[in-house]
Amino acid sequence: MSEAMKLEFEQGSARLLVGLLWDPNEQGGVVGAPKEHNLDLACAVLGDDLKVRTIISSTDTQRDEYKTEIFHTGDNITGGADFEDESITVNFEHLREDVHAMAFVVSTDGRLKLDQVNAAACEFRDGISLNSFSRVELKVSETYYLAGLVTKSDDGSWNLIKAEGALASLSAVEIENAVREACS
Repeated sequence: MSEAMKLEFEQGSARLLVGLLWDPNEQGGVVGAPKEHNLDLACAVLGDDLKVRTIISSTDTQRDEYKTEIFHTGDNITGGADFEDESITVNFEHLREDVHAMAFVVSTDGRLKLDQVNAAACEFRDGISLNSFSRVELKVSETYYLAGLVTKSDDGSWNLIKAEGALASLSAVEIENAVREACS
């Protein structure tokens, strides 16, 4: 099993904020304009069998079904925000009992690899205090990347597993295989 850290939240509220951030590239494209790129953050929700139940992204219709439990702020196509460019908040107090794991995946629009994007990172934070649990610098030559995995322990507590790795796509099968490998 990959390295795991128990998530201990401050101020009595169990909320996780997973943020994706990046700076716009300064290198010129056509006529010296910045080379545009779009990163996306998604959360694959898994049951106790480690099968993907749904994938919540900025454009997925399933995000409305989970909005009080797992909330995606929406799509940012430019980067460079003062805080996270895209984020997903997980409210563990309202999370369904049948959710046993969540895989957080970062992807590009396919025109660039993650290592071609300035200051790309994925940060896992306490959703109230904003203290950081972990930060993943996205300096990999990949289009799809598993940035982290959150799993439920037998006692009901939650752990962050450093389960970083490349994915071929955002498909359920790809995510399930990566999660099984991280949990073995």
